[in-house]
Amino acid sequence: MRALRLCLLCLMLAALWGCAPKGQPLLPQSEAASRWQTFVQRSSAPGRFDVLSGSLRFGPVNDTQRVTYLMRSGIGTSTDERVIRLDVGAPAGTALGSLLFKDGRMTLIVPQERRAYVGEASQRNLRRMLSLPLPFDMQGLNEALAGRLYSALDAPEPERYEMLSGGGIVYRWRKGGTLSELELSPEALPVRWTVSEGWDMAIASDSEGLPSRLSGQMENGEETLRLVLLVKERRPGNDLPPASLRLDIPAGFDVRSID
Repeated sequence: MRALRLCLLCLMLAALWGCAPKGQPLLPQSEAASRWQTFVQRSSAPGRFDVLSGSLRFGPVNDTQRVTYLMRSGIGTSTDERVIRLDVGAPAGTALGSLLFKDGRMTLIVPQERRAYVGEASQRNLRRMLSLPLPFDMQGLNEALAGRLYSALDAPEPERYEMLSGGGIVYRWRKGGTLSELELSPEALPVRWTVSEGWDMAIASDSEGLPSRLSGQMENGEETLRLVLLVKERRPGNDLPPASLRLDIPAGFDVRSID
């Protein structure tokens, strides 16, 4: 009986070890801890909430769609969220839709359909609108593009790390049963973020250390999905007029709930 209990204990420990992130424990005063703190400090500084424009390609890997976007944001009535206005167009310049995210709600206006959709600003509703699971909700994406990835990832606390031959360090943590990894360059810039059974995302930064390209793939059980977001231009957004962060539903449009 004692031998059986010892065998079961060994199996339990092995299972727990298998579920834990691999690598070395992240100890204070280590090079890995110092680099992580540099990343946290940089990512916790006031963000660059500029006016962003660029392109987004998304969809099944062999059938992606490309759109252009213009993103503006400003301080909202909630201290935890920003008001975000996103205008999406076709590469030829045709307006496809406008979205407003405010106080936990979202509004989507599709002029060609003469329809407006309203509902909770959740990843679930964004997925329904885009037919694609995004790596962040819109608030998180806005934070990440502003250089605040630590906040966008919900302030992770790495448990273990692994040194790479090229000088990068991969940090690993588990939260809510999900294993995540973030690779930091020798300059403490994020270069890759992965989530178990989720996105594997490469991150490129511009000369100021701000994200300029997010490129990733994920398996949804049926096919491989791809997403490539490019930031082609940043313009100061400090003096945006209030009207630029409004989105009024035109008269005569059919209004539908997406909740």
